[in-house]
Amino acid sequence: MFRFIPRHAATPLKIALALCLSLGGATSAFAQEIIPIASIQSNPSAYLDSFVTVQGQVTIPSNYIPVGAQSGWIQDDSGRGIHLFGSGASNIALRDTGNIVQLRGEVKLSGTTLGLTNITDLSTQSSGNPRKTSIQVSTGMASDTSLGGAFLQTNGTILFRTSQAPGVPGSTMSLTAPASSKCACHWR
Repeated sequence: MFRFIPRHAATPLKIALALCLSLGGATSAFAQEIIPIASIQSNPSAYLDSFVTVQGQVTIPSNYIPVGAQSGWIQDDSGRGIHLFGSGASNIALRDTGNIVQLRGEVKLSGTTLGLTNITDLSTQSSGNPRKTSIQVSTGMASDTSLGGAFLQTNGTILFRTSQAPGVPGSTMSLTAPASSKCACHWR
């Protein structure tokens, strides 16, 4: 509900304050709700083509994947990760696994992988953090795309390895375990 302010008392500051109060308080009109990555991953249709604000720790730096890809991953305290790609993904804050960042991006599919693009409002919340604790999974679970970007640990026999472009750290490997589960993993 808007409040009536007499014309003689209507300064721009008073009008702005009255508008903020009518919207539920001075800060709530401008605050952006942080959405847990698990919420986006578990119900993608509710977020697809929408802009969301997330916060998480860099798990795969944006300069880690082959040159020109502009792609990385963050993981939040829900244990789920999300792919960052396209516009804004090359930001220097996304190049250090010790960084916890907050950003706004549009939920889109990159092939079959759910992620955020058109990244804006990116800020580093803290830096120098220890790497997230890995989640122990089977090789079959490690290939589950819904766990993309999460820092996982698995055990298996290396079937084959593909190196990245010269000067780019990391490898893509295919693993198998005694139960014949397979996964393709990327690490350095």
